[in-house]
Amino acid sequence: MKLSLTLLFLQLWGNMELSLSQNACSKLPDVPHAHVSEETKKAEYQEGDVIHFTCESGYISDHTSKYVCTGAGWLVVRRGMCYSCSVLPDVPHAQVTDETRKAEYQEGDVIHLTCEPGYTSDLTIKYVCASEGWLAVRQGLCYYPCQVGKMHPRLFVAGLPPTNETIKTGHKLQFQCSNDLTLEGSEETECLGTGQWSAPFPTCSVITCEVGVLHHDLIVTGILSASETVPAGDKLLFDCSSEFQLDGSKETECLPTGQWSAPFPTCSEKCKVSGLAANVVVTPRLSGRTLTKGQKLTFSCSQRGQFIQGNATVECLANGQWSDSFPTCGAPANCGIPPPLPDGDTKETVDFLYRHNAKVEYICQNVYRMEGGPFKICKNGEWIGQMRCLKPCTMDKDVMRRHNIRFAYSYEEKLYAPHNDVIHFSCIYGTRPVDRVGMRQKCIDGVMNFPTCV
Repeated sequence: MKLSLTLLFLQLWGNMELSLSQNACSKLPDVPHAHVSEETKKAEYQEGDVIHFTCESGYISDHTSKYVCTGAGWLVVRRGMCYSCSVLPDVPHAQVTDETRKAEYQEGDVIHLTCEPGYTSDLTIKYVCASEGWLAVRQGLCYYPCQVGKMHPRLFVAGLPPTNETIKTGHKLQFQCSNDLTLEGSEETECLGTGQWSAPFPTCSVITCEVGVLHHDLIVTGILSASETVPAGDKLLFDCSSEFQLDGSKETECLPTGQWSAPFPTCSEKCKVSGLAANVVVTPRLSGRTLTKGQKLTFSCSQRGQFIQGNATVECLANGQWSDSFPTCGAPANCGIPPPLPDGDTKETVDFLYRHNAKVEYICQNVYRMEGGPFKICKNGEWIGQMRCLKPCTMDKDVMRRHNIRFAYSYEEKLYAPHNDVIHFSCIYGTRPVDRVGMRQKCIDGVMNFPTCV
C-alpha cells in the first residue's frame, strides 16, 4: 500500500513538470517581420523543442533565427534579423543604374543612382543594403542647373561662377546698375531645383523725372513738350509772360532719385493800378502800373481837411484783383450811436448822430474800474478809443469760513474788492497756513485766490 502511494506521487510530479514546461513555451518569441517555419511549428511545445523563424515576404535575414524551449521559456540559440531592401531609396530625379539593379537585394549589396536627363549631381549617389535597410554611402542631389541668359550691358552681377562651372540649386546672384541708371526688377535672384530663377533678371534704365501738368501761362525752357520725361542732371528754367508774376523757383533739376530739386512754379496775374482819384496819394511810390501778389498800397489825402473814404490799405491777390476797391478823399464822415461798453455806459445821454472829432465819455458800474478811456472820438465815421471795465472780487464770508481765514485788518473788511486792490488775510485762532497761497492777495479782474488754514 505504501509503495502504491509513492508511485502515484512520482507520476503526479512528472505531469506537473511537463505542464510547467508547456506553459513556459506557450508564448512564441517576438521576431519582427518573421514567423515560425512550417517544419518546426507545433500546437504545443515541450522542453527541448527547437523552432526556426522565416522572414516575411520582402524581408531577408543575415542569419536564421533559432530558439529552444527550456523550463524557463524560449532560449535564443542564434539571433537573426529580418530587414528589407526591396523598396529602393527615394532620390528625386534619379534612378538606379542598370549595372546595379537587381530583383532582390542582400545585405552588403551596393546600388548607384544616376540623374535623369537634364539633371546633374555634384556627388555620386551611392547606397548600401544594411540590416536596417538602405544606407547612403554618398548622398548626392540631382538638380537642374540654371543658365545665365542675355543681360543689360550696364548691369553689374555679383555671384557669377566661372564660365565652365554650373550654377547649382540655392546659388544666388545680386544685381546693381551704374550710378546714372536705375534698376528695374529684383535686386537678387536664386537658382531653383527646376533650373528656373526665383526672379527674372532685371534691366537698367535711364533715370528720368516726369514733367507733370504745367501752369497754362508758364514758359519752360529745357523740354520739347509737356508730356516728355527729363533725364537726371538736366535742368528746366521757368518764366511767365509780362502780365503775370512767377510764383516759385526759377529753376529745377532732375535728381538721380527721379525727383525734382524744386516743385514747378505757377504764374499769377499782376494787379493793375488804375482809376485813382487826383487827390489820393499812394505809398509806396509806384514805378509802374502793375504790382505782384502780396504787394500792398497805402492811401492818404493830398488836401488838408479831407479824409480817406474807404479802406486805407489794399493788397494784390493771386487772381490779379485787389483785396478792396481804391478809396477816395472827401469831407470827414459823421458817426452814429456810440458802441456799448460791457459793465459800463456813456456818462451822458447819447445822440443818433455825431460830427467828426466829437467826444463821448464812458463810465463803469459801481466798484468796477476802467482800463483805458474814458473817451471815444468820432474820426471820419468811426469811433476811436479803447477801454474796458474790470470786475471786482467778491469777499464771500462762507468761502473764507471754509478756508479758516479772516481779514487781517478791520478796515479792509468789505463785500467787494475792486480790481488791483490788495487784501490781507490771517488764519483764525488755532489754525496754520497749509498751502503756497500767500496771505496777501490782489484782485485781478474779478479773480482772487484764497489761502487755506487748518
